[in-house]
Amino acid sequence: MDIAAKEADVTEEQQRELDEAQAEQGRCIDAIYGHSRWGDIVDKYAAKMALQKAARVAL
Repeated sequence: MDIAAKEADVTEEQQRELDEAQAEQGRCIDAIYGHSRWGDIVDKYAAKMALQKAARVAL
């Protein structure tokens, strides 16, 4: 089993927890993206992609 090579066994519970965490991450991104402050941003798509990238690093 080599975690770095992504060959580790993942239990169903671990996969479920990861799926739930990713879903919550998506809900948080949508909540932040829906805030009125985003109205001033010119390139909303680039800003959302940057927000998603930062969230992936945090997960």
